[in-house]
Amino acid sequence: MIAQQSPADRNRRSTIRTQRLAIRHALSAVVLLAGTALCGGNALAQGAGGGMPVEAVKARAEPFAETIMVAGTLEAVQSIDVASEVAGRLSAISVEDGARVSEGDVLFKLDDAIARAELAEARASIESNRRNAERARDLARRGAGTGRALDEAVAALQLSQAQVASAQVRLDKTTITAPFSGVAGFRTVDLGAYISAGQTLTTLDRLDPIRVSFRLPERFAGVVKPGETVIVEVDAFPAERFTATITAIDPRLDAGGRSLAIHAEIPNPDTRLKPGMFARISAVLNEIGNAVIIPEQAIVPDRNGPFVYKIVDGKAVPQPVTIGARRVGEVGVTEGLENGDLVISAGQIKIGPGMPVTPLPGGSDPFARQDAAPAGGATPAAPADDGATPAGGNAAAGG
Repeated sequence: MIAQQSPADRNRRSTIRTQRLAIRHALSAVVLLAGTALCGGNALAQGAGGGMPVEAVKARAEPFAETIMVAGTLEAVQSIDVASEVAGRLSAISVEDGARVSEGDVLFKLDDAIARAELAEARASIESNRRNAERARDLARRGAGTGRALDEAVAALQLSQAQVASAQVRLDKTTITAPFSGVAGFRTVDLGAYISAGQTLTTLDRLDPIRVSFRLPERFAGVVKPGETVIVEVDAFPAERFTATITAIDPRLDAGGRSLAIHAEIPNPDTRLKPGMFARISAVLNEIGNAVIIPEQAIVPDRNGPFVYKIVDGKAVPQPVTIGARRVGEVGVTEGLENGDLVISAGQIKIGPGMPVTPLPGGSDPFARQDAAPAGGATPAAPADDGATPAGGNAAAGG
């Protein structure tokens, strides 16, 4: 006995068939569009004259300079920790935090009572020894004195003179002065404190001019020279660019990073630029007066040296080149190219020497010019499905 299907079962089977038919139509459309694109791409690849589409640009001759950007740090041209050479009690402070000072200005003063007493004692001793030395010379001239007595008297006088000089130096060291003009930092001691020899009391920095320290790659060692200028930018003043003059080049390269240390100075009369600031340095180096400029991506590296593909009579011709300098996105060629040469800038991986090519403007899409759909906007018909009803219709269940 055969079971009768209910209306619900028949509707469910009809829905399943409709969904399968829709999927078949969609897959057929995808296959057809892919075939059309492939045929169109092959036709375009042949191009007018059968050349592979490539991007090409004309080489141009003009003066060329390589610009390099590196990071650096601002530093004080002179920077010291101000300290005392002798121990003692701090009796006077003559400098304020952050104050400008001139060379020779008194910064701190220690209690000098003991040093003054020692100097007075030495001066008193020198007077007595001077008189003794004069009497010894007088006796020696008259023959009443011995040479030994004269020598001892002269030695005692010289010793007293040395003691006076030593006492004077100790007294002078109780006064701490600025060794150069600059800006004082924060004090680390207060009035009346007892300080030891070598203890830091404050800092002193010469900020005008201010130094920028940076490094350049090894390949610029024969190009950069003292007296050349670089451009410096800092985050504190983003709208300003400061000109720095190279003052010194380290005679040694860093063996680890193969880099060359450079010092340059920036005029800083208002002391806005501070030591420790991060700096971005732009240096224009390796200037070439008659370079031929091409895009950097046109260069093809090779074990025998870099080369480019020139387009000559519709064919790709490899041409060895000599690169004189580089900058962002471009290279300056000194040998191998002439002004106006047509150079392939993209698509080198698809071609070989002597292969026919069709130049396109830089950045063009070779497939952008093909029609997106058949003329008239007609949709390709899907293959027929035997026994199936088109989507949207009602299908009767078969027995």
